[in-house]
Amino acid sequence: YMGLLGLKEKMAQKHHFATVKSDSANNSRLKDMILRQWGTKDKESLDLLDNGYEEFKRISAEKIMREHGDKVFINN
Repeated sequence: YMGLLGLKEKMAQKHHFATVKSDSANNSRLKDMILRQWGTKDKESLDLLDNGYEEFKRISAEKIMREHGDKVFINN
């Protein structure tokens, strides 16, 4: 349900993925390119990741359920 995230959350998610991808790169130029292209320097977005990615996911999921619960299908 990434489409239900706000802009700051989307930027944080994209930055996290870029960080993970850049960590697996084997040269510094490639790492820098990945972070420059897909990462962010937006402080508000980066602050969302301060407590780790798992906490970011939990808070984002709670926000989605609170604001868009009628659009979410959970298959129990």
